[in-house]
Amino acid sequence: MGRRREYSEGRTARWGGEEGLDLLRHDEWSAGSSALFLTALAAVSQGLSFCYRVALSRLVGAEVMGLYQLLMPVCSVLLSLTAAMSNLSSQYLALGNGKGVAQTRRMCLTALGVGLLPVSAAVVAFYDPISVYLLGDARTQLGLILLLPCVALTGVENIHKHFFYGTGV
Repeated sequence: MGRRREYSEGRTARWGGEEGLDLLRHDEWSAGSSALFLTALAAVSQGLSFCYRVALSRLVGAEVMGLYQLLMPVCSVLLSLTAAMSNLSSQYLALGNGKGVAQTRRMCLTALGVGLLPVSAAVVAFYDPISVYLLGDARTQLGLILLLPCVALTGVENIHKHFFYGTGV
């Protein structure tokens, strides 16, 4: 899990990084500065997302952007299920259960894989009716198929991201 590090206040905490990464030490960040840092990162992320959408719409046109906007809610719903990792990992870490954090991450990755397999099989089998009747446009068929590996890879990334959010590492 990492070495234990003694802080000036006499507290001990898990430390998984190198000695030179003193920026991430828990005792140097107040709640206000952490919230400000996360707010700034969210603003930068939204700005980059805006620039990406503007560039994408200029490259592919309004019609393809409309198809993109039809597919993104499907991806968002599937990826929102990974947010439980941050809550569970912070609870286990607060209780001092490092094994519980590792088990939770393993279980979330397993659940993502097991849950995505039948959904992917159903989408591959019924991509035509899904695109025509549920999404309302037959041109979303290829995007629906290409969305499956993206959801799998992004799901793994989000589980690890929420692990780091929850543990504060």
